[in-house]
Amino acid sequence: MACTIDHLRPNHGVRVLRDFTDARGQSYGAGATGLVRQMGFDGIQGELWIDWERNGVLERLYFALGSPTGPGNGRMREYFELGAYDPGNAASELPPVKPRAEPPRRSRGRSYSGQHPPADTNLGEVSVACDCDPALHRAVLIEFLGVNACLRCGTVTCSSTVGDEGRYTGNSWQAYLAVPVSPPVLDWLSQWPRVTVRRHGLHRWPTSDVLGQRDVIYLPADTRCETSAELIAREDEFLGRTSEIPFPRAPPPTDLPREWQAFAHFWSALRLTPDSDLSQLLSFAQLQSPGSVIAVERLLRRPDAFDVLVAALRSRDPALHSAGTALARAARPVDPRLPEVLIEILNGLSFEPLPSVPSRIASWGRLEELFVVIADLKLATPNMLTALKTLQRRLVRHDPNLASYITIVLRELLGEPPPTHREPWLP
Repeated sequence: MACTIDHLRPNHGVRVLRDFTDARGQSYGAGATGLVRQMGFDGIQGELWIDWERNGVLERLYFALGSPTGPGNGRMREYFELGAYDPGNAASELPPVKPRAEPPRRSRGRSYSGQHPPADTNLGEVSVACDCDPALHRAVLIEFLGVNACLRCGTVTCSSTVGDEGRYTGNSWQAYLAVPVSPPVLDWLSQWPRVTVRRHGLHRWPTSDVLGQRDVIYLPADTRCETSAELIAREDEFLGRTSEIPFPRAPPPTDLPREWQAFAHFWSALRLTPDSDLSQLLSFAQLQSPGSVIAVERLLRRPDAFDVLVAALRSRDPALHSAGTALARAARPVDPRLPEVLIEILNGLSFEPLPSVPSRIASWGRLEELFVVIADLKLATPNMLTALKTLQRRLVRHDPNLASYITIVLRELLGEPPPTHREPWLP
């Protein structure tokens, strides 16, 4: 199925910003270019994949979700610069795709009598092996990892997705296939809260999902609702009440498959306290961490929380800066010292160019995160507005894309409507 990963889009050119090696050992250097054709997620292998075309040859890149370094969800902007849309002659250049007249027939959920369906059982377009209204289905703890539950009957199903977007076959479809899971693993996964993520559409630049404004709402595993309206009302009730949600106390099963290791990471985050090792807390707090919301809550209960937040934001380590971003966005009420701290950091960042990438500075990732913090917290102090305008005038000669982001932030801070046209330096 076609999808997007961070800012990457199908049929767009890309330029490699930093050297990397994918999960299959294939290496690429900064400056390499290609044309993204398709992208997807393999829940069984726990990998993202990207098909890109280089010199008329289609290659597939693999990136492990569990890897903390290299290209990955939330980090693609560090490694790829998005270019212009160019559909080209993709259909004739890609390997032929065997057409399918229709997706495999769905097996009815009620035939499993509460048991998990056998591996490769086709569930059709629904992710849970039950016959309840799909509007009552939710992911378990983490979206898109293939563990989903019904909030009416309680069924939990582990699955992967297959399908065809129809670009080359003329027939678009998607289906969920049950994957093998042992009873102890299924029982442990079933104990986790159900989750829904409400994303707030903002008129900003394309960002990774973790930098977008969103509400992550957890419901206890034993929550039951008869209608979708009742479920939405329960989610409204639990908005912002993560600390009240019961989480499993039992450790992960020894045979927990690697594609669900994010549950184990979350469980480890739950074991932390405000007095735990600071480096460990910050490691779990970074935006890409499954347990970020838990680690951030623990850190904000420390008496030195503001000092920790500031030190992380000042750090040149991307993981620490990400943790500082997560802390700053969650800290309420906003510390009145924060705007001046952010101005100091903004003014101290280097405009050193990123090697082999025209009009891109090495600190663009840190600046983007700081811009998001300023906009999300609505830090419209007079000094902040002046600092942003001054920074924009300096920045436009070095990184015009970042300069354009400041225009968007300033309009938000001033309560002005979003621009109706794209700035000329945007791609």
